[in-house]
Amino acid sequence: MVRAQGGDLEVVENPDKDVKPLIVLEVKSSKDGYVSKIDTFGGGMANVTLGGGSARDGDKVDPVVGITVLKKVGDKVTPGDVLALVSGNDHDRSKSAAGQILASYAFSSKKPERINFASLCATRLLIKSVRLRSLSKFRI
Repeated sequence: MVRAQGGDLEVVENPDKDVKPLIVLEVKSSKDGYVSKIDTFGGGMANVTLGGGSARDGDKVDPVVGITVLKKVGDKVTPGDVLALVSGNDHDRSKSAAGQILASYAFSSKKPERINFASLCATRLLIKSVRLRSLSKFRI
């Protein structure tokens, strides 16, 4: 399966093989407060910028690059705290991805409330259900 997808069999056969990115950049906070939101789409696009994802069919994916998120929603931060690490193999792409990661963070002076994920999903399903029932009245 690894070979069929263009992967390196050496990694499977020798899991101790040390494969590291050429560049690791720290993404640092310039704000004081709490992480209130992280734009996950922006983070995903930063990974594509690094070469860790594909924008279209046929794009080569670099399995060594990636993003390590160190500060999550609700975490307290001060200026200089490392929010994430960007691991890449190209300096310009890594710098661009680091900027995208920084832009994906939002901060507030108050600690955000914990979101009950199950309640959020149930509320969204209820809203969709109500909308669908309302729309069904207008079907011809």
